[in-house]
Amino acid sequence: MAITLSLGIGLGYLNNLGQESRKEHFMIQSRIIVDDILRILKNSPELDALMQDTNSSEGFYAFLSQSSFIPLSYEGFEIVLQIESARAKINPNTFLDSNATQNSAKIDALRTYLSRQRVDTAFGDIMLDAMGGVKEDFSYLSDLYYNRPELVRNALEGAKHQAMLNEYFVNKYRYNLPESLNFEELFYYAKQRDTKIDLNFATLQTWMFLLNCDEYRAQTLQEAAGLCTDLECFGLTPEEQTLLARFATSFYEPIVAVTITLRQESMLARIDFEYDLKQKKGSRFVYQI
Repeated sequence: MAITLSLGIGLGYLNNLGQESRKEHFMIQSRIIVDDILRILKNSPELDALMQDTNSSEGFYAFLSQSSFIPLSYEGFEIVLQIESARAKINPNTFLDSNATQNSAKIDALRTYLSRQRVDTAFGDIMLDAMGGVKEDFSYLSDLYYNRPELVRNALEGAKHQAMLNEYFVNKYRYNLPESLNFEELFYYAKQRDTKIDLNFATLQTWMFLLNCDEYRAQTLQEAAGLCTDLECFGLTPEEQTLLARFATSFYEPIVAVTITLRQESMLARIDFEYDLKQKKGSRFVYQI
């Protein structure tokens, strides 16, 4: 609770931006607020105390539970700050290593997941081509490079990139992706190839992907999570442990995903970024006005 109060009190001084600042361009205001929030996160003594414990999964869980949603409003300006684990989902860029070599075990998991969702595995080929970069030997798995070369990059770069791949697949195969294929709850996109999944915050879709299980089993595992420090907490079967071993997992990844929603009269902005609580550093900023 102390951390929540610290953030709330710290953010309170945003009310003093004053008339002069409110006359600035909306984009400038947005950047000012982001800078202020970063400064509060960096200088919070409560967060400093939390990070002194090198493996405080309990403290991290308490922080996210108490600080997940902070609304602020004042004359003509509304701010909503949302904070959650940035490692609750799967980074598809980890399906390839730094040399763009495919990880067969993870790709098998991708194909199995798509099959369970009744999606042609050609969709997986399109994804792998999109994040594998330009190949000198032209050893592509799909025709994406020949039809949409601008989508072939060294990594999946975000939700917009994924959406363009989805559209390409739908137009090519005349097949709508099922609503159950919820990429927003399954993937996050970081160019690093070595990120881990924090099992204490894994989403339903993440568990379904990792263990090739149904939603009921995933719900059971999610309910058991939160304060786990080892796999015994989940009661996994030997087969499930084997499936999970294909992925790099953790019980403590103190990296948060921050979403700031700003509204002033008819103007609306959303800013998303990651913040590493240990390194005190923000990254992957995305501005939507």
